[in-house]
Amino acid sequence: MEITVQTADVAKPPQLLARYLYDGQTREMLAYAKQEKGKWEGMVFDRQHQSTGWDEANAYINKMMADDRK
Repeated sequence: MEITVQTADVAKPPQLLARYLYDGQTREMLAYAKQEKGKWEGMVFDRQHQSTGWDEANAYINKMMADDRK
């Protein structure tokens, strides 16, 4: 399950953009990627893919949320 949070005023550059990925069954947070006031951070908590940094966390969330139906 992915939750995306962003600044409400779309007329201005976003002050906050955050993506959170949770396991829908256990409610465990698997990863987050957040940009807040110019600071970029992220972390993957999945035991099989632990890493830190916006790029890695964002890529992990994209991969996990990709539609694998053909």
